Amino acid sequence: MDIILGYVAERASIRSNFHLLEALNRSWIACINIMSYLVPWLHFFNKKVEKGGRGNQNTKIYFSMSGARQKES
Repeated sequence: MDIILGYVAERASIRSNFHLLEALNRSWIACINIMSYLVPWLHFFNKKVEKGGRGNQNTKIYFSMSGARQKES
């Protein structure tokens, strides 16, 4: 009888763990769906800002590399 009860308890714990995994999987799928919806919008707004939306986004910063090289003596 103990063997049967142990088997049933083990099956129940596996089933509850499976439900926990399934819920976790569903939340991850929901998160991925939200991100896949948001990322193209973020890309679109980034392009809009690069073209010059508000403020002074048209100013670009150029770094000169002439001071980075040291002259060999």
